[in-house]
Amino acid sequence: KVNPLVRYKCKACGKTFNALTGTPLAHLHRRDAWLKFAQALADGVSLRKLAERVGVKAPSLYWHFKDKSALMSAVMERIFGECLDSVPDLDDWQEWMRAFGKSLWRTQGKVRDFGRLITTTDMDLDQLQRTTRRIRKRLQAFDLPEGDAMELQSTIQALMTGWSGFARAPYAHVLAKTLDFDKLAMRGLDALIEGKAAELALRGTKRKPA
Repeated sequence: KVNPLVRYKCKACGKTFNALTGTPLAHLHRRDAWLKFAQALADGVSLRKLAERVGVKAPSLYWHFKDKSALMSAVMERIFGECLDSVPDLDDWQEWMRAFGKSLWRTQGKVRDFGRLITTTDMDLDQLQRTTRRIRKRLQAFDLPEGDAMELQSTIQALMTGWSGFARAPYAHVLAKTLDFDKLAMRGLDALIEGKAAELALRGTKRKPA
């Protein structure tokens, strides 16, 4: 069972919103079916068969989405929004990045061929801007330069997507004989975060007057 989406409140207008606000999926009643949507899309089924698999009416999908590409884009945005929502508010940016990476890893592990979905799904400008705003909103509380914060979270996304591709590949059972996917993914995550911390420390040292 998927937990309810976290809701936020706009300080300017007082209205509440969540990760689906402003997206096509905001109008669907079966929001809890997003993992099934993603898996069905990865399996390459038609919209009609997809509707049957997840238990919704086909006309509902045709009404909200012009084609499978539009649905795939909305589902991927929903998945990423769920990852962000599951990361708790933390005081330390390193702990937040670590929690973010673990959330991505858990979510990507639930859908077969998730890496392929990421690399083949189109994203329009509005979706990119919405996603970027959500990420920046979560990162702005930290004493971390925005450029470094955005760069690090993007690198973490790439790392987790790469390892999940290995872990969910058709030949994963062969790789698993010599590779511990979970351990290596987490080790890589720690290395990225520690590397960024070291870079920032070095940068700060160089700025200090002699």
